[in-house]
Amino acid sequence: MLHFLAIDGILGKKVGVIMHVKNVLIASSSISFGSSLRETIDARNEFKVVDLVTDGHAVLETVLKFAPEILILDLMLPLRDGLSVLKKLCTYTYPPAVIATSIFQSDYTKKTAMKYGASYLLPHPATINDVINHMTRADFTNRLKDPFLNEITLERDIRHLLGRLNIPESHVGYKYLYDAVEICIFNHDAIYSADENILKPVAQRYFVSHTTANERIAQVLKESFHDGGIDLFAKYLFCYPLPGKQTPTPLQCIASIAEKIRVGY
Repeated sequence: MLHFLAIDGILGKKVGVIMHVKNVLIASSSISFGSSLRETIDARNEFKVVDLVTDGHAVLETVLKFAPEILILDLMLPLRDGLSVLKKLCTYTYPPAVIATSIFQSDYTKKTAMKYGASYLLPHPATINDVINHMTRADFTNRLKDPFLNEITLERDIRHLLGRLNIPESHVGYKYLYDAVEICIFNHDAIYSADENILKPVAQRYFVSHTTANERIAQVLKESFHDGGIDLFAKYLFCYPLPGKQTPTPLQCIASIAEKIRVGY
């Protein structure tokens, strides 16, 4: 949106100096916070809120509809969480700049949000002034993405290798294993403190205990092994027969799958 706002100080008359107004989309699980933020932003000349939405599916639909330049994104949205929204936005031709907020401030959350395009990750609930300050000082014109982190390529590679290993996608543990592998791809050293760096963030994402997350990963691997996957693991991951068809641990599987994808298989 363009506004003609300037005054010629010498001639004392209005002139056609153009000011570009940035369109903003607010996505918040809190309607009261979102409404207050919208009112504050709309009071400023340089921004205009195009919509306030309260779930992840609506974020993606509204971005396509209005093509906002700035998205203020609560990562704890219903229907589709904020990290999933960020990953999907990576596939858009002109994604908005993102200021994310989250009650979770773990290294995994921060790294993942930034890797998928967030300019900032603020604590939730953030103060309205803090959000405004980050909007005004951010450079939204030069947002470069690492091509390795293209969602389509990475998801394709993970799913393809899990399929070759006979991991059943219909199993409840599949998504836990998928996310654990993704963490290891981004963080080579995560495996050395698996409880903190892998199981805890995966558990937080699905609102379960880290023990439950670990059990579900073990269960989906066990089903794969039972259906003949143990030989596939030996062939594709370890490159040698496992003595006595010895079963690798879940952490060995996660680390090996991640490394295989990282180096290209």
